[in-house]
Amino acid sequence: MNLFRDIEKQAIPYFSFYVFIFTAIAIFTSFINIYFQELGFSLGTIGIFTALGPMVSIISQPTWGVIGDRTNRRYVLMILLFAAALISLVIPLHSSFIFIVVTFLSYQVFATSQLPIGDSLTLQYLDGKSLKYSAIRISGSISFGAAAAFAGIILGGNTARIFYFNTFFLLLTLLFVFLMKPALKPRIGTNEDEVKEQSGLKAFLKLLDNKIVLYVYLSSFVFGLAMSFMHPFLGIHMTAIGATQTQIGIALSIAAFSEIPIFILIDRVFGKQKPEYLLMFSALFMAIRLLLLFFSNSVFLVYVAQMTHAFSFIIHLYFSILLLHKHSPPHMKATVQTVNSMVRMGLSALLGSLGGGFLAQQIGLQPVFLILSIFVFCTCFILPGIMIMAHKLKKA
Repeated sequence: MNLFRDIEKQAIPYFSFYVFIFTAIAIFTSFINIYFQELGFSLGTIGIFTALGPMVSIISQPTWGVIGDRTNRRYVLMILLFAAALISLVIPLHSSFIFIVVTFLSYQVFATSQLPIGDSLTLQYLDGKSLKYSAIRISGSISFGAAAAFAGIILGGNTARIFYFNTFFLLLTLLFVFLMKPALKPRIGTNEDEVKEQSGLKAFLKLLDNKIVLYVYLSSFVFGLAMSFMHPFLGIHMTAIGATQTQIGIALSIAAFSEIPIFILIDRVFGKQKPEYLLMFSALFMAIRLLLLFFSNSVFLVYVAQMTHAFSFIIHLYFSILLLHKHSPPHMKATVQTVNSMVRMGLSALLGSLGGGFLAQQIGLQPVFLILSIFVFCTCFILPGIMIMAHKLKKA
């Protein structure tokens, strides 16, 4: 019983990390593009702003991951949170294109790596414990849903307030990261050559020989493409069909709250399934979700699409994180997670937000939803299915 109490007490900072980081994410990301639209920027220009995060994350996420693995992940995460909190206060000081590009780009340098490094710290803490990652991560889903639902009311029509709320919750997150139990640094080689051999580029490329790791990265790219267009432009799409800020917040909270039953049951229901089947399952629901948004000319249908969030994105994200943690060595866990985040939120998101924004400006938002639906269905459901069937027939 005392051991259980100690585990629960030590876990509080990890629960709190997800509560406050997802509150900040919900308020900031849900309304940032609406803020840009209110400043008078076009969809194409908003696509450029949205692409800044993916663009910088291609370099920043692997870099912060390597720094965290070679120094102290907790201290690195604290630096990222503090810097992002300060820069968030600067962004709304001017509305010129150049100023926003510079400040928003600087913000993304520190913001995009916070979650993957936080995940690596949480999973490292949970190693050898009965407490599951899903039990801690569910706190983020609850807080995101609550924050999204009330954000429209809290903002009171003043979208610029998102920056001040974002800073406040990032600093709260920083406080609980400070309270996390210091993790022991993984032991690797003692001389410079051994360190490079065991934690450098050569070691990472060798890790890609693992088909599961490679498969996770490839599917993350496709899912990142879809999510990087869908999430930033959902609020603009809903505004176009007559939704209020409160209704936009409700739509986002529906997606977040749909995660709760999944996180409660995910290990019991899906834990023993093969990862390739789970990724195909999530791809099918992602294609359905995008198709519903294509047909959505009412707020109700958007709500229905958001209900599929847990079966589409969360199942993929959850098992991606667990699989990468399982199949990576102790001295590369932050690197592997940040690279996955870079693939999902960097390479693919750059194309999804920038290319998607310009494409939406030419043909409209809803046709882009249809194109993405077909792409996800073909690449992550049909193609893997054909490969699995071919492999079974070959073995037969």
